[in-house]
Amino acid sequence: MTQDPLQEIWTSQASEEEAKEKETLMKTIESILAQDRADQEQQRRANLWWAPFHLLLLPLLFYCAATGKTPVVRAGYALMAAGFAIAASAGWLFASWSRQALPGPVDTRSQLQKAAFLLSRQASLAKASALWAAPLFLGAALIGLWGYLERGHFLGYLVWAPLALLWIVVSQGGRKKAKAAEERKAYMEELLGELS
Repeated sequence: MTQDPLQEIWTSQASEEEAKEKETLMKTIESILAQDRADQEQQRRANLWWAPFHLLLLPLLFYCAATGKTPVVRAGYALMAAGFAIAASAGWLFASWSRQALPGPVDTRSQLQKAAFLLSRQASLAKASALWAAPLFLGAALIGLWGYLERGHFLGYLVWAPLALLWIVVSQGGRKKAKAAEERKAYMEELLGELS
């Protein structure tokens, strides 16, 4: 039985187009996973810079909480220490979820699903950055209250104004990071749809 030459040409062209589409899709997936690896490396370097700061500041805050002049100052430093510990824990969680999303010995589809899931967790954590950083800022606000009551209005405002700006920056930074994670997650889900 002979095959129709037109059918042979049509099937060969269709298979070439499918192969090109699949190759393009795989290159896109590889570039996304490479971008994830680069982001993880950048975050790891940032964590290496922050680690000594955490190790020095946290004991200092606990010491100040124990030896503060007034109850307001001690409470302020204690809240700052608690907030700093919470912020360090949140950063550690964010980094550990990033490491879990790194490619391993699994197929591409599972890797994309895992990365999309972990990106949604990271987005949730980043959105709540103003909330989990609140004890740190509240403690510093109490130090400003002490300055306001004991040393004059100017000192209180001098502490509160930059503190409010910094809290806004932290909140905006968290939203920005959450938006970036959600965009990457949506793109990965789109690629997962194309793999089906």
